[in-house]
Amino acid sequence: MIFHIGKREVISFDSIIGIFNSESIEISEYNNYYKEEMNSSTRSIIVDCDDEIISSEISSYTLMEREIINSTELLWKRGKYVG
Repeated sequence: MIFHIGKREVISFDSIIGIFNSESIEISEYNNYYKEEMNSSTRSIIVDCDDEIISSEISSYTLMEREIINSTELLWKRGKYVG
């Protein structure tokens, strides 16, 4: 299944390891590796199973709300632990 992440870019849904909010990444000192891939328009970072980092201008919250994501498989959603 494909997953649209903005700007006509799609990735395989099965390859997604995590979708992260750019603001959370910015405030952590442990995420310098991910910060290198960000620019002023980045709203979320997607990490795939090949450890590729993909930036998106679509909010991580919007990406996680898409119907394709089974909400029972989420561990965290909009400020609360759901796992």
